[in-house]
Amino acid sequence: MDFGLVHADPHHLDLELKGDYVHAELTDLNEPVPLQPPLRASLGLKYQGRALWASLEGAWADKQDRFAAFDTETPSYTWVNAAVGYRLIAGRTGARLHPARRQPHGQARVQLRLAIPRCGPLPGRDVSLNYRLAF
Repeated sequence: MDFGLVHADPHHLDLELKGDYVHAELTDLNEPVPLQPPLRASLGLKYQGRALWASLEGAWADKQDRFAAFDTETPSYTWVNAAVGYRLIAGRTGARLHPARRQPHGQARVQLRLAIPRCGPLPGRDVSLNYRLAF
């Protein structure tokens, strides 16, 4: 869910809220469905200017202590993601300098951590820089 906080051209600031929860059971066996994600929530701010953009997001996932027979309990975790980018436009050519963006919700490594917690840890710190030229 997005909330517009500031929209005074060319400056735009949005607040983004996300969350999800799954509670599913195999009715025949009366036990949890395998690989259920835990309760998750995130809060983010996104700024878009004429050339500069930035985002800051914090995400939290609760521990998963409701799991199927071959799953394992996973601890809770938090994730902070910050990004800044700059867009250059000259005629019909555009270039962007920005970090690679990662999202905690729906990210494959999070699901892998649920399935194989000791073999698929979430990454620690990561810094990356991309340059994209479009013509």
